[in-house]
Amino acid sequence: MHLLTAQAGALQQEGEAIDLGQSPAQIVFASAADSELALLAGAVDRAGLKDVRLANLLRLSHNLSVDLWVEKTLRHAKLVVVRLLGGPAYWPYGVEQLTALASKGVKVALLPGDATPDPILQQRSTIEPEQWPRLHALFIAGGPENADALLRMFSAISNPGGGGLAIIGVQPFHRFGYWRPIRGLTDELSISDRPAIPLLFYRAALEGGGTATIEAISAELERQELRPVPLMISTLKEAACVRFVQSAFATHPPAAILNLTGFALGVDGLEDKLNPFAGIDAPVIQLVQGGRPKAQWTTDAQGLTAKDLAMQIVLPELDGRIGGILVGHKEESVWHAATECPLSAYAPDATGIRRAVTLAKNWTRLRVTPASERKVAIVLANYPIRDGRLANGVGYDAPQSTIEILRAIG
Repeated sequence: MHLLTAQAGALQQEGEAIDLGQSPAQIVFASAADSELALLAGAVDRAGLKDVRLANLLRLSHNLSVDLWVEKTLRHAKLVVVRLLGGPAYWPYGVEQLTALASKGVKVALLPGDATPDPILQQRSTIEPEQWPRLHALFIAGGPENADALLRMFSAISNPGGGGLAIIGVQPFHRFGYWRPIRGLTDELSISDRPAIPLLFYRAALEGGGTATIEAISAELERQELRPVPLMISTLKEAACVRFVQSAFATHPPAAILNLTGFALGVDGLEDKLNPFAGIDAPVIQLVQGGRPKAQWTTDAQGLTAKDLAMQIVLPELDGRIGGILVGHKEESVWHAATECPLSAYAPDATGIRRAVTLAKNWTRLRVTPASERKVAIVLANYPIRDGRLANGVGYDAPQSTIEILRAIG
């Protein structure tokens, strides 16, 4: 089969290889996280380096893409560092080629994309055993200071005789906290009579300068006379982050919750200690940021990619989150000349943000409306479309369930 290469700034398409076209460099780093690439690009700019290349793994899913990258860039490097969320199985051909490259003298560091150490990735890395956990710890700590330290450590590893490795340490960076536009992280937010609307988002948005959507949502909440309570977290599967969210909910009882985190919590019951939403009498409205520019989303009949649907729609629904409202899009890439890498961030979707905030406001109004004044509609399916199939549900007693719902809300 004949394979074609596409421009370096395009995302990988099925059946199409991409030539990144990067010139050789001493240090190469790759990740599928745009925020991580932006963080390292900022560190490169601060250090004034010219011998570092960054690459997005989403542009390296085709085998030919990897081969071209190895031939033009990696084989000339002294150190290649890759962050893989999902282990070797996420990028099998790339890991195989890096292993072959390591046998020719190029140092390779394969690191997990999350906080959990991966012994398989560590075993397939060729840096010194004590260097691997230090690199991993710097990535997990995050933040600009640790990004600067990562570059210093990359340089020290690629130049063993240069020294300086022993003095590189991890600097603490907040894993959770209240956040305000312009002012940034804070220990507390003021309380007012306006209904509180917590807005949960990942710390990665701060690390990669991707707060535009969060700022726009906060502004729209203010405009509609609601009180935004932005909560920055590293993950909802970390006990300390969960405790912080629970404490924030106790201090700022939510009228509704806007959630920009993906995946599912995977907890067994509503009272699970690791479920920050347990016992909260407020709807959790799931917000979505599409992984493609708005123009591509608009012209594609499917809309969201399979990845976005899985992580931001399907899995959150398992936790009972509602909405699935699109509030942002990955904007067109901006070329970062120093690292020869296109960088992307999320841009707000004004229409979607208005819809999400209006929905939150409607929920706040509904919760204070006396039950006798509420108007409730229940939509029952009749698939296939015949009157005799009204309230049909495969393995599901829809009529009795409807009665139970009416009792619960009565």
